[in-house]
Parts: sequence; C-alpha cells; structure tokens
Amino acid sequence: SNKQFYEGRIRTAKSVSDRMPKVDHPILFVNTSSLGVEESEGLSVKNHFEAGTVRILMKKDPDIKQVILSSRENGSCATIMIITPYRAQVNLLRNELIKEQLPTNVQVKVDTVEAFQGSES
Repeated sequence: SNKQFYEGRIRTAKSVSDRMPKVDHPILFVNTSSLGVEESEGLSVKNHFEAGTVRILMKKDPDIKQVILSSRENGSCATIMIITPYRAQVNLLRNELIKEQLPTNVQVKVDTVEAFQGSES
C-alpha cells in the first residue's frame, strides 16, 4: 500500500480526485450472494438462480422498461450491460437471454469484469 511502501508520499492528482463519474442512466446492482446454488464448470462457476433473476429483471424492472421505452421513442438503441465475474455465468446468461424476445432496439452486452475493463461501453 501507499503507506507501507511509499510512506504516504503518493498523492492522487487534483484533476482525478475531484472528478465524479458521469451517470446519466440507471444503474442496478443486485446482491444474489446467498441465493441459488453455484455449480462448477471447469475452473469457472455458474448459478441458474442468478441467471433467472436477470431474465425476470429484463422483462419486469421498471427502470429497464423505461430505458427501452425512451430509446424506442427517441429512435435510438438501448444498451444494457450485464457484468459477472465468471465466464461460465456469462455463457449461461447469454443462452438464457437468447430465449427472451427483446425489442430490436435493445443491445444486451454480457461479459466478465475483465472484458468490460477499459472499454467505453
């Protein structure tokens, strides 16, 4: 850590420390840490309960519905990003969401934390 190795000498640049993230759209975090059963798949993990929760949210969550409706009215495409730490969960979610008949103006990106890091999605 900064304290241990650099005796607290490292400082965050002012241009970064005052910067607030631009959030002009809904963000939804769902804690499913104690729900469902995690199944191993190779070196990865998946959870069918979590995938089912995502499917329900895609159809019924009022914020998601509003984003889709607003983009339809504006003639634009809604982008919904689903981030999970496990590759097996990414594959499960993608397969589950294929079954849903989402509107054509909706782009769903499902991937791992690492895949989204550094992207401007």
